[in-house]
Amino acid sequence: MELPEIKSIVSQFLSLSDLATAARVCRSWNTSFIPALYSVLKWYSRIQQPARKEVISHADHIRHLYLMMIRRNPGLRSIKIRVTSSKSPNILLEAVSACSRLRKLQISLRAVDRTCMELILDAAVRLEHLMISDFGNIQPRSLDKWSCFPIMKKLALEVNSKFPIQLQLEIIRKCPELRALALRAFGGKQFPVSDLCDILQTHCPFIEDLKLHPSSLADMDLSQILESCRKVISLCIVGSTFGEQAFRSLSRHFTYIYELDLRPSHGLTSAMAQQIMISCPNLTIFRGVTLDAHDLLGIVKDETTGEPKIMTQDWICTRIQVLAIFINGMEGKPQDWHRRILEQIAKLKKLRSLNLAPYENPLAHSRDGLNLSLNTGLDKLSSLKQLEELNLFCLRQEMEEQDVRWMLEAWPNLVWMQGMLHPKKRQWRKLGQILQERNVQNHLYSVPDDDSEDDWYSTNAAQEEEVEN
Repeated sequence: MELPEIKSIVSQFLSLSDLATAARVCRSWNTSFIPALYSVLKWYSRIQQPARKEVISHADHIRHLYLMMIRRNPGLRSIKIRVTSSKSPNILLEAVSACSRLRKLQISLRAVDRTCMELILDAAVRLEHLMISDFGNIQPRSLDKWSCFPIMKKLALEVNSKFPIQLQLEIIRKCPELRALALRAFGGKQFPVSDLCDILQTHCPFIEDLKLHPSSLADMDLSQILESCRKVISLCIVGSTFGEQAFRSLSRHFTYIYELDLRPSHGLTSAMAQQIMISCPNLTIFRGVTLDAHDLLGIVKDETTGEPKIMTQDWICTRIQVLAIFINGMEGKPQDWHRRILEQIAKLKKLRSLNLAPYENPLAHSRDGLNLSLNTGLDKLSSLKQLEELNLFCLRQEMEEQDVRWMLEAWPNLVWMQGMLHPKKRQWRKLGQILQERNVQNHLYSVPDDDSEDDWYSTNAAQEEEVEN
């Protein structure tokens, strides 16, 4: 009875009570019988019901929990499912399709067949929000059965290359009330830009939240897509070329935009980023931007003296809550530059998340970017009372204890920080301990065990050079 194979066979013939008893015999038996005990949760009754903590701790063993919950709750309005099995979950989707009040479905499947896909589309007729991800290559014989998805407002088709893009576009075309669209298209085939533009203009004119994740879109393609939208309030593009044409088309929507995620976008210049910051009054989330200090500070040559003069333009987007922006061109610059830039950031009093790290080609040993310390004007950021997250990944910082303690006092909501605050290991350890005492998580790097005075950057740079040679 000690062989795992034997215990596995025996478990198939035991009741839930007997399985629970066997699992309490010893540690070895617990390991063998717990998977069988939790594989099928048949105890959903008022008398016998597992504790939430137990369900979570044994979640890896559960295989049929969702099906039972869905069948017992046909009035569900929102369902989120992830199926990692290679078997098609038709029985599960039949239960989902039977939920007459269902309005939101998020589903991730490893394998599907034609029946599975058709069951999802049957449910979609009643849905307001549908998100499909990790799909296979099975498609319905025809979409004629579904003339319209009349109340669909949010649609995310984040599927792999085996799900034909034309089929995706046909589904989108049948959603006349669509407001938000997330579309992912892999592979080397040319993206059907003209077809998408036709949908945006004619069939889905209310789309205002657009997330595009194709393999690559040219500047002209993005421009055409943005011109086809009546109003854009949220835009996310990945891996495309955002150039002058796309920027001009985007400028039509500056009045409305509240979210921009442009990481990484080839062709997006510092001047464009600065123009966005001074032209979008409703901008709340802005990610993926590299801004040159000269553009931010508005440095021009004085016509009289010929000396450089700072002509800073105020950012109009003071509603920003999430900002990911790398300020370059700062290496070797005077502390006054850091102070003036921090004064500009300080005007964003609603900031909850501030990311100052570079997005492309992060240089762990570069001295570029902002330095945060009281000597460089850190105290200018005392207005950021709502700040919860700070990312300084790959930015060389040389903070002292008073700098870290000032942050903890000035930003009472701070709970998360990423990056090293000092290159010297002993100082780094000391600052890390201060953060730990205040329950602020310092991600990415753990505090080193030794108290050496080695320079982390210099040590790692020498090691990388040795490896390369």
